[in-house]
Amino acid sequence: MSSGMKWLVRSLVFVFVVVLAAAIVAWRLDSEMKERIAHGWFRPPVNLYARGEVLFTGEQISAEDLQNRLVAQSYRERHGAETLYPNDFIRLSRDQCLDLLKDDFLSAVTECLEFRKSTGRPVLVAFSPALISHVFSGEPLSEIPRIELEPQLFAQFYNGEPILRQILHIGDVPLECSEAVTAIEDREFLEHHGVSPEGLLRALVRDLVEGRYAQGGSTITQQLVKNYFLTPKKTLGRKIQEIVMAVLLETNLNKDQILENYLNVIYMGQSGPFQVIGFGSASQHYFSKRLGDLNLPECALLAAMINNPKRFNPFAHPKASINRRRLVLKHMVEDNMISAHDADWANAAPLPQPPGTRAADPTTTHLTEPAPYFTQAIFRELDRSRISTEEGLNVYTTLDVSAQELAQRDVLQHVRTLERDNKSIAKIKATGKELEASLISVDVDTGDVLALVGGRHFSRTQYNRVLDAHRQVGSIMKPFVYLAALESRDANGARYTATSLVDDEPFIYRYQGQSWSPKDYTRKYHGKVPLFYALKNSLNTATAKLGIQIGLTNIVDVARRAGITQSNIEPLPSLTLGAFEIYP
Repeated sequence: MSSGMKWLVRSLVFVFVVVLAAAIVAWRLDSEMKERIAHGWFRPPVNLYARGEVLFTGEQISAEDLQNRLVAQSYRERHGAETLYPNDFIRLSRDQCLDLLKDDFLSAVTECLEFRKSTGRPVLVAFSPALISHVFSGEPLSEIPRIELEPQLFAQFYNGEPILRQILHIGDVPLECSEAVTAIEDREFLEHHGVSPEGLLRALVRDLVEGRYAQGGSTITQQLVKNYFLTPKKTLGRKIQEIVMAVLLETNLNKDQILENYLNVIYMGQSGPFQVIGFGSASQHYFSKRLGDLNLPECALLAAMINNPKRFNPFAHPKASINRRRLVLKHMVEDNMISAHDADWANAAPLPQPPGTRAADPTTTHLTEPAPYFTQAIFRELDRSRISTEEGLNVYTTLDVSAQELAQRDVLQHVRTLERDNKSIAKIKATGKELEASLISVDVDTGDVLALVGGRHFSRTQYNRVLDAHRQVGSIMKPFVYLAALESRDANGARYTATSLVDDEPFIYRYQGQSWSPKDYTRKYHGKVPLFYALKNSLNTATAKLGIQIGLTNIVDVARRAGITQSNIEPLPSLTLGAFEIYP
């Protein structure tokens, strides 16, 4: 065999091996993609719900305030004679309201708001003028004292990651939104088969000119592959893998399916510790609207943010955001998706306001950090109860969103005030140390925890001072002493009552080779006083003497029965004055 023939054979063998290897790699990648897709694109999340807000007769709230609350819960406004479906609402004038109810006793009503809950149950709230005068529900409508709204989703986790995502179907996406996305991200989306050679060439030329990785040239299909199957790491090997998988993906899915999943996986910003993923959650985060209710300028703005959600965030960088939106609209005009007149109108539209400024009153339900310490407590409880979250979970909690917002705001405001006005604390602050605090708000009728704050900034420290910190309880312990007394008898066998007398005089108590002598804060003593007086005035010596008389173990027993079960408390005399540490 001649040398030329040998070279040809070797070349053919080499090409065959390369093609075979490429085919095997492609087959393996295709199999992996098909297997992953077969199990569903998105595993079910762990959804955390706050308790539904309660509306009641006499509550000081205006129709505008209630409308804001309903919008925040993804209710859709209707007008005129439009039919009300579940999660719809409509504002009614006074005359419309009176005509609907046909009742003369509603003469003081100024307007009404009618809505249908997710169950389809109709509710009518009448206002007079800035408070709720009547609440009606049912078919036919009948008056009730109060109504509870649906539980409110406040946090969401996928695979343990804090993510806000609302899975949408392509039919839920307004045409303006899908067109805006393709106009700015992939103008040849409907023509190519996963990869755009022209786009790759343009990107390569720009990268060579600028001497850096300046442009990726990725199609929407490639971006979907990168965001869902791969990592964002920029290497040549990953890029080649991305291109191969994009071509394969186009053989497994149609264009609608590719665009639908792309709009569900794309990163759209940050809400405190939570990633905003997909157009559905982005619509709610930036506009407090369902995606289906967005108009052209809102769709163009979301499309504008895909390239760099941080740089084009309308709350943080409005000028850059407006410029990028203008570019999206320009491309849409060039591609004959909209008219120049439509673009002018959309360019003039204002940007959305930051969530904290959408409502002027303190009832706004937006949480910049959605109850992070409360959420931490929930997951500890799930772990302790050995409840699996692998297949998703809906967790309904006692959280009151409005109370939590106020709690977080007040804790931060109060520690800042102390750091500014208290000289001792200000000196410590000057060394770089920050004052910390914790807060628990409890419904005393039910024991429900309405709000929980474990520190001033969860993003800086995840140490939960409600769950993990030990602090001296001080005079909080005194009611347990008096409760134990009311369950006991004195030295003469008589039961203690609120008017039983106890000595408020200095004394020394000796035990285990030690001596202990409590002091009143004012150093003034009152002699014999009734129990209710000693408790009301928080008298140290009277409380300590009473506790020793009734038996310190009895006080420990009462404290345990009252719920102090996680902390160690000993039957020592200082127990009566709370000189020991427990978990808040």
